[in-house]
Amino acid sequence: MQANGYIWTIYGARTAGGRANLGNSNLYNPKTFSNPGVAKGSGAYKSSEGTMKNLTIADDIKLNDYFSVILSAARSNFENKNKQTGVKTYDESGTSYAASFIYRPAENVSLYLTYADSLQAGSSYTYERTNPRYGETVVLKPFRSKQYEIGAKARIEDIDLSTALFEIKRPIAYLGDNNEYSIQGEQVNRGLEFTAGGKITNDLSVMGGVALIQPKLKKAKQAYAQGKIVVGEPKVQSNLLFDYVVPNTDKLALSANLHYTGKRYADQRNVNAVPAYFTTDLGIRYVTKEWLGKQTTLRFNVNNVFDKKYWVGMFPSNIDGTTTGTGASLFLGQSRTFMLSAEVKF
Repeated sequence: MQANGYIWTIYGARTAGGRANLGNSNLYNPKTFSNPGVAKGSGAYKSSEGTMKNLTIADDIKLNDYFSVILSAARSNFENKNKQTGVKTYDESGTSYAASFIYRPAENVSLYLTYADSLQAGSSYTYERTNPRYGETVVLKPFRSKQYEIGAKARIEDIDLSTALFEIKRPIAYLGDNNEYSIQGEQVNRGLEFTAGGKITNDLSVMGGVALIQPKLKKAKQAYAQGKIVVGEPKVQSNLLFDYVVPNTDKLALSANLHYTGKRYADQRNVNAVPAYFTTDLGIRYVTKEWLGKQTTLRFNVNNVFDKKYWVGMFPSNIDGTTTGTGASLFLGQSRTFMLSAEVKF
């Protein structure tokens, strides 16, 4: 059994910040604009507050040497309140549940079938200056997502292998052509995932995977978006991590993490897209029992070693506040980053 929850507070500004038109750029060859020097917003206040309370129960039931089931259920309450008026936007409760049926034909092989129906908090949006409802924060009611998955797992010597075929459905919300932030359709992700990991040699461990996904928009409010690839979702993602312990020492280790994300569309019509990107992270780790406490670990990592410029994320939006201008808000990926950390076990 498990009980958990959270309180999520959204803040607004009593005095809005300044606004400036920086100019035009190109998605495929972006340029940097000078600082416009506009005034910052001020007077932060609590706009709304969301509360989630959850109680979960789960059990792994062995039927015999070949069959078992995993069952879980959760009762959740979602509450949202306007902090200025004290009025509740909503107060709703619901049940989430999941079930997995597992068959083990051999000691190190298992096949499984899973179904899950989950209730989750709704998303929120604050209208921009160009919208007649400027400054108003909209919080959508909780919605459900459903997942179907069939897969297999196996262990061959020191290597763990797994593969899964899945479908995930959930409502998707953004600022549509009607200039209203609301559910604009259903996102349906159908895909295949493969992962592998384990020791290749006594000194070298590898973990990696690839996911092939068709993330399509169904039941779209705009006819032109029906069946299109969802904004910001790649069809291919993969990751490969190497961890190498220097021979004849238990103290020094080297790591390399390779990540690939495929092309992603930046508009609901699937006309413009940001290119795929590949990043490399390198690291070194030193472990000793001769310093502080029982064990001290030092880590030094360099993420995005080659300082690749890429768009890390985006979401669909009405970018110019009109009833016809649809697009996406994009975020730059992190540039080359150096990280040094220490961990001490007592």
